[in-house]
Amino acid sequence: MKNNFLKGLIIFLTFLVLFFIQEGIFSRFTLFGFGLNIYLLFLFLILFFSQEEKTAFSFSILGGLILDFFSLLPFGIFSLTLFLSYLFFKKISLFFKKTNTLNFLALLILFFLFYNIIFRLLNYLFNLIL
Repeated sequence: MKNNFLKGLIIFLTFLVLFFIQEGIFSRFTLFGFGLNIYLLFLFLILFFSQEEKTAFSFSILGGLILDFFSLLPFGIFSLTLFLSYLFFKKISLFFKKTNTLNFLALLILFFLFYNIIFRLLNYLFNLIL
């Protein structure tokens, strides 16, 4: 019980640090119209290297909630997008071996493309509804 609380506290503090790094530094840089999303990169690294599914799942939900809380976009876009990206990675990683650098790069590119497509689609749909 104490171990789970400590793990949750560490994950929450990691989110806050990543949030301040994301909003303070990386929100100003773009490449081809896309900004670097530290949460997404960290989620990918957890999914790729970690054996614990609960950590990646909780990271996707909690990270999305923190981003939603501080965002001006409709609430739930980041949570849903990170969660769908988590599910996408779980399905697509079955086709790749996690030992090859080329597979790592292919998964990373597919993961980021999926996230950006879903994010823009949900943003468009939420703006149509509101």
